[in-house]
Amino acid sequence: MEKPMRESHYRQRYRVLQASIEEMDRRCDGAIPSRVPGLWEAFEDDVDLVGALQMRWYTRLSGRIEVQQLRLPDHDQAVVSAWRLTQAELPGVRMVIDRLIESPTSPRMGLMLAKARRNEHIMVALMAGLTWFHDDRAAALGFDLERAARRDPVAQRRDSESRRRSLAARLREMLAA
Repeated sequence: MEKPMRESHYRQRYRVLQASIEEMDRRCDGAIPSRVPGLWEAFEDDVDLVGALQMRWYTRLSGRIEVQQLRLPDHDQAVVSAWRLTQAELPGVRMVIDRLIESPTSPRMGLMLAKARRNEHIMVALMAGLTWFHDDRAAALGFDLERAARRDPVAQRRDSESRRRSLAARLREMLAA
């Protein structure tokens, strides 16, 4: 009897998270949309919600990196391109995370985001092939990749436009290669 209630809770949490992300991406103001129905029933507090947002960003980014590595021979550029594409897909989420990194709502929020950011930097450095897991420089190398992704807005627009190309156009390119 308890299992269906848990599954129902997770489905509800997913729906509320998705609605929150859609609202963040629509508004792009860096604020958590606290008026999403069911938000504070589905999430314990803002740290719980932002942890879920960070996980959504992280998983989307890692998947994008894998796809870009198939398209681009330079793994550094693949990571930078993937970061830009992920930011274009989840602009409101990225703004919320960035705002809270700069000004956390609590020490707990700051600690959670600092750990998540460090782990993300290590992941992107590893996926770019710049380091290995136990390398003390991994987080710094990943931070450099993030900085590179944020630096060039012209390339960011170009990446966003290439993402919008039709599936048929992308398939033709892959077949021609």
